[in-house]
Amino acid sequence: MPDYQGAYLYTRDYSYVNGSYSATTSSGTYKDAAGGRTGGAISFSTADSSLPKSGYTYTVTGPDNITYSNLSSAVAANSFDNTDNKVAGVQTSSDTSYQYFTVNYTPATQTTSLVVDSNSPVKAGSVLASSLGATSATISLPYTDASLSTAGYSYVVKGPNGSNYSTLSSAVAANSLYDATNNTGTTDSSAQVFTVSYVAQYQAAALRYDASGPISAGSTKATASGTTGGTIAFAGMTDSNLASAGYTYTVKYMGTDALIVRRTRRCHQQWQHTHVMMQRPIVVAQMRHHKFSKLRIRQINTHLCLRIRRTRQATLF
Repeated sequence: MPDYQGAYLYTRDYSYVNGSYSATTSSGTYKDAAGGRTGGAISFSTADSSLPKSGYTYTVTGPDNITYSNLSSAVAANSFDNTDNKVAGVQTSSDTSYQYFTVNYTPATQTTSLVVDSNSPVKAGSVLASSLGATSATISLPYTDASLSTAGYSYVVKGPNGSNYSTLSSAVAANSLYDATNNTGTTDSSAQVFTVSYVAQYQAAALRYDASGPISAGSTKATASGTTGGTIAFAGMTDSNLASAGYTYTVKYMGTDALIVRRTRRCHQQWQHTHVMMQRPIVVAQMRHHKFSKLRIRQINTHLCLRIRRTRQATLF
């Protein structure tokens, strides 16, 4: 009578680390066993239908050290061996050299990306970064919160789990592992997406009189508020509101949320039609001129009047 023979079925998980796959355990995990006689067909109670695992593909390595695409192919190519398992010429129900079949689970490729919401006021719809990984591996995005920072805007990051986070780092920390989507090749049927939504911050503007002007010096004429990138509108303010008899004005943007109105007025001298006088503190040493002939400087009540005999205009700096 042919000797008793035995076979074991084990599983082994692989992980993707530093660009290559490696087994998480050296010996694998017991799954099933089968017994029979020398030369007989091997049949496990486990079938291929129960072997798939989400996020992984699998192959089966037989006792012949050949890797097959599934278990049925592996057992079809291998029958019970002919190990002599008699003890003192008597048949036994154990095998001194079991045949091993190993199911190898390899993680599928997973992807993640960092995008900007399509309704965002800046960078709308942009894909900022993407990354390839493997099932259950640690997610790593080549982008930082410093890279996300945009002057005049705050932002939140929505993670793949649907929750919002104040920073990218906290979003990634809460969604730190690639998921277990069943994928083939490098295409992910359900990529994990981190979505950035920018929010315009509150801003303010003021329309102020020049601190050294002849009218309402340094006072605020009007204010306005809004958000970054919005239109500045001073309610009720028009050029006609700023007009004042006997004066002209200019408006200068100071770059710090302030508009300065500079009032000027015609010189009170009889030759006033020849020039315009700018109201400002008078320090004669700060004046420059371009060698105007017979230029005469007169200081009257902190107003600077220039009388020009041969040249009609002079410029103050």
